[in-house]
Amino acid sequence: MSADARRVQLLEAARTVFLRSGYGGTAVRDISDAAGVNIALIYRHFASKEELFAEAVGQPLVEALDGFVEVANAASEYAGRTEVQRQIVEDLVANLLDAMAEITPLLGVVLFSDQGAAFYRDRFAPTLATIVEAAEAAKPNWEHREYDTTTMSMVIVGMCFMYGLRTLFGGPPFDRDTVARELTDVIFFGLLPR
Repeated sequence: MSADARRVQLLEAARTVFLRSGYGGTAVRDISDAAGVNIALIYRHFASKEELFAEAVGQPLVEALDGFVEVANAASEYAGRTEVQRQIVEDLVANLLDAMAEITPLLGVVLFSDQGAAFYRDRFAPTLATIVEAAEAAKPNWEHREYDTTTMSMVIVGMCFMYGLRTLFGGPPFDRDTVARELTDVIFFGLLPR
C-alpha cells in the first residue's frame, strides 16, 4: 500500500473510532486495531492522537466550513441583483444541508471534546461571521424590514444542523432542494416590509 493510501486508511479508521467512542474514549491502540496495523505504523504517519483527531475529524469540518465561506462571499458580489443573489443563497443553503448531513456526527465529536471551545472559537465562529458579513453587504440592496443579520444567519445554520440531526438519527427523508428553497424564501420573502 502506498504511503498516501495508508494515510487515508488510517484516517478512515480513526474517524470511525472517534465517532463511536469520542475523543476521550479513544486510544491510539483502538485506531490501530480498527485499521489492522500496529501502533508504530500510526506514529510513522501522525505525531500524536491530537494530530490524528485534527486530520480525521477536524479537517473535514474545516473544509466544509471553508466551502460555506466561499459561497457566502460570492453572494455579496451580486449585491443589487436579487434573483442572482437568491439563487446563490439557495445554493448555499442546499450545500449547507448536504454538509450538515455529513458533518453533524463529526461536529458533535469535536464540539463535545476537549478541543470543542477552541474549534468553535477558531473555526466555526469565524465561518458564521463571514456568512453574516456577506449578508450585511447584501442587505442595503434589497427591500426588507429591519432584522438582525447574526440572528438570521444563526437561524439558517441551526435549521440546517437540525436537518443534519434528522438525517443522522434516521428521521423521515426530506427533499433537499425543497427545504433549501423554503429556507431561502424565509430569507427573501419572510423579511419583506409590512
